[in-house]
Amino acid sequence: WGGGLTPAQELLRGLAVHEHPFLVLGNAELPAELVKIAFHATWHHFHSIINTILDSPQTDSSIRLACLNVLRYSIGCSIFLDLEIEREAFIAQLARLKYIMNKEKTNESQFMDPVQTSKKYAMEGRYKHDSWYVKLDAASKSSETTMDAIEQVYHLAKKIRATIHADSRTTKSLNKILCKIRNGQVLLSGDDTMRAFICEGDLVKRCRTGKDVTYRFFLFTDRLVYAHQSTKGDYKVHAELPLDVVKLVVNFPHVVPRKAVTSTALMFQIVHPKKSFWVIAPDFDSKKKWIDDISTAIKKFTGREA
Repeated sequence: WGGGLTPAQELLRGLAVHEHPFLVLGNAELPAELVKIAFHATWHHFHSIINTILDSPQTDSSIRLACLNVLRYSIGCSIFLDLEIEREAFIAQLARLKYIMNKEKTNESQFMDPVQTSKKYAMEGRYKHDSWYVKLDAASKSSETTMDAIEQVYHLAKKIRATIHADSRTTKSLNKILCKIRNGQVLLSGDDTMRAFICEGDLVKRCRTGKDVTYRFFLFTDRLVYAHQSTKGDYKVHAELPLDVVKLVVNFPHVVPRKAVTSTALMFQIVHPKKSFWVIAPDFDSKKKWIDDISTAIKKFTGREA
């Protein structure tokens, strides 16, 4: 839970000092009106806990899934019990969670903090123009379409759940790669917590001296890293090249060293203010894949062509 743990502990500690009376009903059916009174009296506790989770910049996937479950049932109860204020409050939180997951999925979190921008997004009610809200709002206001509205909430939650699961798999894939790199966890520090792994492979780097050296290249959503394998078996980083200033040169110069004549067609250049060099792929398919993957990553990260 990271930074969100302390406020959550304070919230729960504050709730603990209050005594809440419980009514033991046994097998008796609970009247809908009594459920409405109980939910109306306690809903703000759920709302506060969900806000604490949404306000946390580094939230574990399992916690987000738990948050989604609480939201799903809270919205469903609000719709069924015809509690408009509670319904709108929880739907705004669902919109925030949906917004955060979408921004992280599209990698826009590299440029802005989706946790903070989601607050403004919800407060301004921008989600109310989205088709999913318009449809849900219309169904929620009529007793004849109550169950349809609850079903819509279920399908919305299902889509968000799939996004959270995908994010969890991405994190596991990234951690697996970072274990190969010496001090790899450094790549998760600071604002880079949303970084995702794309691909890895060996490329031959042509040095300025004309010497060819094989390096292991790791492509992430925001940077290209190349390293050499140590005697211990792990990879020691040689350089990190942020993609925001990386360019590719696929056309070859008119004059190519004789030594590279047989491999010229497999070459492409990586241009960066820090380091620029030619690399040689093992085959044509590998060359095409590297160029496509790097170009796509640059376009997604910066919005420009490589």
